[in-house]
Amino acid sequence: MPPDGDTATTVDQPIVFDDKGEYTVQIGVYDASQAAQLVVDLSRDGYPAYAIPSSDTSRTVRVRIGYFKTKIDAQNFGTIFKADRGGEFWVDRRANE
Repeated sequence: MPPDGDTATTVDQPIVFDDKGEYTVQIGVYDASQAAQLVVDLSRDGYPAYAIPSSDTSRTVRVRIGYFKTKIDAQNFGTIFKADRGGEFWVDRRANE
């Protein structure tokens, strides 16, 4: 069984966003204006994107997409998103926000 009690899925299975999910996918850290525009663009494309302040003092903002019920779903989404849009991603627990 995968870590955290997740059930295995494959990338070709549909990934469902879950408002109550405990995982999120971070796609980058930006200055506030870049983050705001990216959230608008991603939301327009149908992604449930949002921004939160970084935990450091650099005045940067984290852009995230989610939420996902399982860590596997979040990882699969990140892999698909990276292949489609480029860049890197990070899976995190919602509780860490």
